[in-house]
Amino acid sequence: MHRRSFRQPAYSGLRAGFILAALSLGLMACAARDNGRIPEGDAIAKPTAPATPGDTGATTGTPEQAGRPRGGYQVPEGFDSRLDATPDSTSPETPQPPTTFIDSSDEGKVRVALLLPLSGDAETIGKAMMNIATLAVFDLADDRFDLRPLDTQGTPAGARAAAERAVSEGAQLILGPLFSASFAAVTPVARAAGINVIGFTNDLNVAGPGAYVMGFTPEQQIDRVVAAGLESGAQRYAALLPSNAYGQRIAQSLRSAIAYRGGETGDIVFYDPAAEDISGIVRQLADYDQRAAELKKQRRELAGKTDSLSKSVLRRLENLDTVGDPDFDAIILAEGGGRQRAIAALLPFYDIDPGRVRVMGTFLWDQDPSIGTEPALTGGWFAAPEPAGREDIWRSYRSVFGTTPPRLASLAYDAAALAAVLAQGEGGPRFDSETLTTPTGFQGTDGLFRFRPDGQSERGLAVLELTRAQPTVVSPAPRTFSDAIN
Repeated sequence: MHRRSFRQPAYSGLRAGFILAALSLGLMACAARDNGRIPEGDAIAKPTAPATPGDTGATTGTPEQAGRPRGGYQVPEGFDSRLDATPDSTSPETPQPPTTFIDSSDEGKVRVALLLPLSGDAETIGKAMMNIATLAVFDLADDRFDLRPLDTQGTPAGARAAAERAVSEGAQLILGPLFSASFAAVTPVARAAGINVIGFTNDLNVAGPGAYVMGFTPEQQIDRVVAAGLESGAQRYAALLPSNAYGQRIAQSLRSAIAYRGGETGDIVFYDPAAEDISGIVRQLADYDQRAAELKKQRRELAGKTDSLSKSVLRRLENLDTVGDPDFDAIILAEGGGRQRAIAALLPFYDIDPGRVRVMGTFLWDQDPSIGTEPALTGGWFAAPEPAGREDIWRSYRSVFGTTPPRLASLAYDAAALAAVLAQGEGGPRFDSETLTTPTGFQGTDGLFRFRPDGQSERGLAVLELTRAQPTVVSPAPRTFSDAIN
């Protein structure tokens, strides 16, 4: 493994439509002055040289040892790319993380606030998102870029207070917060100050001009997987959904996708998400009793016949519980984790054969690396970004922080990276709505995305198939929005 050294930024002009590819990795873990953490409110600084190596006994690597991230951002005319880290032939070392920070009062800085739950119930994911945003800063930012994490405490009141502080400290763009209610609390503060917000929620109800929702929306996930299903020959779609807001949203997304793309909507059934046993609902959805009764009827009709064909058919029926297939070609589920495994196991039990009925899921499957180990889900489809886009960033994160980030952390990386690139405009930072809503969009670690003037986002998603090892791509993500499935 090569040790990477820091160099002065090397700039090359990029015209509109070009992609920042093969991003460099000049990363260093950022620590607090006293306790090894980034204090809330302190700006993340780009180190200018590796720290002095020391014999720390650490088992994790350092940013210098991490792999080179790929991906990039499609940027408007007038922006530059920076490739500032190149390998040399020296052996890897384990330097201490630097503790350099920049003063928010420095003139000429481009200030961006990062609002996250750094305390409270969501502290773990909040800090992971802060950490991965740090990697984006060290990947792409120049020395003028000032990214300042502020704690929302995971509450609307905390988010509003953080937004007010961001405005008072001169923020030119706000990234975050994570939750819908917090985003709604931040938006009026930002609008009053003329600052755009890029939030990590997927709630379209809080989107609006200047308030951009970056999260992975169920509507796009369902539309993409249904489009792929129709292309593969699955015409009729059922759904087994929790009776909550998320389940209702999936149901409406399915109806909309079918109405737009064709095909047919089968039974959409709901269950109490708190119920321990939903076997009766699955049994009803599968038409199990009717199909079992039909089997008994056929057995009776064949039992009195003596010809060889009838006897052969009867022997085949002896090992069956039902005959015929359910009245649908695909079924959409909307759970994740152990709950999804338990529900999925009921499908073959009631003769919904995953070999004949395509099981489909949502982005929740992308957050559970082991979900493909459930036999009833193996071969299932879901829409998500292609995993290869974030592999190097995940590797870098593990090397620097010693753990794997939560799946949603990539939102913070792409948002911070986008801000770092747009901050480098020749005429100053380009955080205006016209730039943020450029129709060609941006290419991030999670693939193609763009913001609409109404605050909603659009993504180019792949369709993945679950295997026991890891999901495989069965329908690649589009590389441009003109290539997207319409």
